Amino acid sequence: MKAVPKVDLTDPSVEPTDEELHALMLAVQESVIARKKAAHAAFRRQMDRAIYGRDGVPPPASDDVHDIDR
Repeated sequence: MKAVPKVDLTDPSVEPTDEELHALMLAVQESVIARKKAAHAAFRRQMDRAIYGRDGVPPPASDDVHDIDR
């Protein structure tokens, strides 16, 4: 992550440069992507536990599964 300049967007007398705004938006984008990945991973862990049990490991395949090729 690159250094994000200190930009006060509430002060109308100070106009941030295009470079500062670009750096700020890249930082926001990186933060959103990181939060999305973390939320997705947490959701997957929760679903694995709900489907497979506490350890999240699928049970071994059983022999009574219908085989379409038969």
